[in-house]
Amino acid sequence: VNVTFLATIVLWCLGKDIIGIGANAVAYAYVDYAGADTEFTLTHVNAYLKFNLSSSEFAGYVLQGVTLWAAGAELSGDVEVGNGDAVTYKGTGDYVKTTLEIPVEMGTTAQSVYLSALPGNLSGKTVYAIVHMTKGIETITLPVKLGGAGNLPAGSVTEITLPSLTKSLSPKW
Repeated sequence: VNVTFLATIVLWCLGKDIIGIGANAVAYAYVDYAGADTEFTLTHVNAYLKFNLSSSEFAGYVLQGVTLWAAGAELSGDVEVGNGDAVTYKGTGDYVKTTLEIPVEMGTTAQSVYLSALPGNLSGKTVYAIVHMTKGIETITLPVKLGGAGNLPAGSVTEITLPSLTKSLSPKW
């Protein structure tokens, strides 16, 4: 008698750092498992951002990380996946930040920094990318207003390029 047991299992992936994408990325898959090799596809519930940064003015500074801030947006918080593909987002913060484990030197060649956020629409919101750099004991926190911010869809990477970072991009306080 040959008996096959079939079970549907839910695979979760909660990553501290999924392939450089950032902290707290969540993905899941429902898999019918029958004891053999089984292929599956993870469904990502986060939106991902890739920042491409370069600067001749800040060449030699060490890039420490990037923050995305949007007034009134829900960029960070909790994610719950119920039966089927019902995803519930409970936003609690208007910013997300990543700090590089291995900081890199800024220069004219673009450096890429990834982070994850809750998906959502940033249209009509005031949105800033805040670049954090150091050089010796000097710390630079450079807010850059992003124009044309739009949708951050789940499971997709939104690329933001900030070439030629300069102090003049920072708003006057």
